[in-house]
Amino acid sequence: MSKKYKTSKVGRFTQLAKGIGKASFQFVKEKSEQKINNVMTGKKIDEKIAQIKATKELVKTMSNMKGAVMKVGQMLSITDNLFLPKEITDLFKSLQKNSSNSLKEEEIDEIFFDNFNKKTLQIFDHFEYKPFAAASIGQVHKATYKGHDVVVKIQYPYIKDTIHSDLDALTTLETLIRKIYKNIPDISQGIEEIKDNFVLECDYLNEVKNMSHLKKSLKKRFPQIIVPTPYKEVCSDNIITMSYEQGYSFDELAKKDQTLKNNIGTTLYEFFLFSLFELKFIHADPQNGNYLFQDDKIILLDFGCCKKFKKGFIENYSLLCYSVEIGDKQLFKYAATKLGIFQKHYTDKELDRYYKLTKDVYGPFTKKGAYQMPDLNPFQLINSFFKEIRTLKDRKMPNKDLLLLDRANVGLFTKLKTLKVSIDWSQARDEFQSPITQEAYNKYKEKNK
Repeated sequence: MSKKYKTSKVGRFTQLAKGIGKASFQFVKEKSEQKINNVMTGKKIDEKIAQIKATKELVKTMSNMKGAVMKVGQMLSITDNLFLPKEITDLFKSLQKNSSNSLKEEEIDEIFFDNFNKKTLQIFDHFEYKPFAAASIGQVHKATYKGHDVVVKIQYPYIKDTIHSDLDALTTLETLIRKIYKNIPDISQGIEEIKDNFVLECDYLNEVKNMSHLKKSLKKRFPQIIVPTPYKEVCSDNIITMSYEQGYSFDELAKKDQTLKNNIGTTLYEFFLFSLFELKFIHADPQNGNYLFQDDKIILLDFGCCKKFKKGFIENYSLLCYSVEIGDKQLFKYAATKLGIFQKHYTDKELDRYYKLTKDVYGPFTKKGAYQMPDLNPFQLINSFFKEIRTLKDRKMPNKDLLLLDRANVGLFTKLKTLKVSIDWSQARDEFQSPITQEAYNKYKEKNK
């Protein structure tokens, strides 16, 4: 790789420090210049201009460093314009398919030889050494294998060596982000989630396993969802070879007619409910770059971040949602306690506060019939939800499964909000969520006779 890519702890920290320094300098410099120029005119400082200049430096650093640092930028890219200006989220979106600082031809040949004792062109009929896409831990190439068009995902060498140094530096990066973007919700839980899951995302054999599981599980129920086929004989812990699936981007989908968007949106919503409540296994990386579209079909990409939930967790989560739907605060208290986000000694006043927050998040989707997503900001709601929890005495933060699930929820609803889809939310829940909710509710009533 380019010499820009550092692997040592000192080298990584120095590179990040320089990037943060440049971003901070651009932010302060622009605001100072505006302050001087505006003395005579009386105009207010346009902080967005300073934010954009700082973001450009930040994105450049993330792009060069890759790894967990770049993952933070990708996390911010899924927010659209919900709390950051569109010009800024567009800059972060460039990290979803970033291809700068890519592997050289000889490095790619060396990686294949180390894994398969053969050079690249001894395995493939044709291989394009220039990547057409790249992300935080690897880059993607087009190739032909045994007459089939494929894509080959190659992990950056030594990326695993950078994990611990990057994770230690994320708190510093978070501090800068909060200084530049003052209206941003608390992203500390997202940072913690990256720390928890990044090591697993670097295990490509686990990703192949996730891909195969979803492909088999969706084949009958969702034939309109395409999961690439892995060629397991050309996969390893740092290489994945899979079928090439061509489609257009989410941004292109947003320009299509509303009927198509409603159909796609309904499929996305039903797929999420089916995955969560029936499979108890979700595709948990919601950035738009992980989705492509072919007419009314959806192509799923990147299976490194998937999550298997225990049945007990799903039952309690379904009861939490159901308690809001039927207005049962005692059921709510039971489910929230089981999920580890509420304690029995809390007062009725604290219960009311927490119940209202949950109702604000889930309540708008309990009405019958088809309608557009309510005009709410899911990021702000979730942020308020967790911020309020911190004010409770002897507070206990939600378990990590709930945090990951809420991130997946936010990613889904951000897409549906952008597409302005009209969905029968209740009907979809009745089909996929109600069976496990009814089972859990019967257990609850039996236990509380």
